[in-house]
Amino acid sequence: MAPKKGSSTVSTTATVLSSGAWVAEPADISALTDGNITVTANASDTAGNAASAATKTITLDNAAPTITIDATLEGDNIVNIAEDATVVISGTTANVEDAQTVTVTFSDGTTTISKTASVSSDAFALTGGQIADITNLNDGPITVTASVSDAHGNAAATASRTITLDNLAPQVSIDATLEVDNIVNNAEEASVVVTGTSAGAAGRTVTVTATDTNGDTDSGTATIATDGTYSVT
Repeated sequence: MAPKKGSSTVSTTATVLSSGAWVAEPADISALTDGNITVTANASDTAGNAASAATKTITLDNAAPTITIDATLEGDNIVNIAEDATVVISGTTANVEDAQTVTVTFSDGTTTISKTASVSSDAFALTGGQIADITNLNDGPITVTASVSDAHGNAAATASRTITLDNLAPQVSIDATLEVDNIVNNAEEASVVVTGTSAGAAGRTVTVTATDTNGDTDSGTATIATDGTYSVT
């Protein structure tokens, strides 16, 4: 038997059984060019009479497909509380036919969510009902993977990327007592201090706004300390 493509030929042999069946020794055709491969089988009987050659065409597809996940997801690779129910993963492929299915997974190390997308023009993205809701995953690093095979079963090496889920809303409160008695008198009105605490927002800016009965407002800002406290003058 001789598989061949163009001018390259690989040969192997087989022994015909008494039943007339034969199975050739395995042939390594990895060096042949992808595409149609013509397989030819020749045999002769013990008297030297040659049979008419038999031919069959098979397809060689050993070009490895590849897949990558886009470097930036959700704008900054962080999924916040406004984004956690509509996470879109996108990326690119090579040597993968259109309409092949990409499987995308999200894992917090304990729970895994799977979604799918279709390849189109060497790209993919979660759309419609496959847009991911990762609300119930644990906050912190989320491992995202994407895998695909071409139409002939060649699997691409799985792509992986890490994003951060932070969907715990910070909390802020104003101290129960301000200016000693919650009354601002004539001596205090020019230097009112508002204090309070916040959880999950250290280093961020807190804005305090005072509004009177006429709707007039006055605002001030402060940076929340590492211990969660703030003070706005």
